[in-house]
Amino acid sequence: MMGDYPPAYSPEQDARDQLAAVTSTIFEGQIPDDIIQTVIEGYPAEVLIGVSEGAAMLVVGSRGRGELASLLLGSVSAECAEKAHCPVLIMHETSADHLVKDVRDANASDAAAAVLIAAR
Repeated sequence: MMGDYPPAYSPEQDARDQLAAVTSTIFEGQIPDDIIQTVIEGYPAEVLIGVSEGAAMLVVGSRGRGELASLLLGSVSAECAEKAHCPVLIMHETSADHLVKDVRDANASDAAAAVLIAAR
């Protein structure tokens, strides 16, 4: 139903490539040594709730589109807010420029965990 993928297509490699591109953009190609980039297969809410154990904070995006929908949370962010093992920050800004500025301005501790999901 979703169309044909090239024979060599790897969803895991595609996710790794997207993660590397976003991280490189955020840190202007100077990715700090203490940043660990990981791709984990699974239902997003379950994976994020799992990695929230021992984290100082979990950062997720909201799904809202438009004025009315932006007042609502997506199912993943809502489930994380309800079940995560640490505080959850739900980012409502969808602009990459705002996200980059926020990450650069943030004072992250060694114990903090931030998860960035880039969707097409």
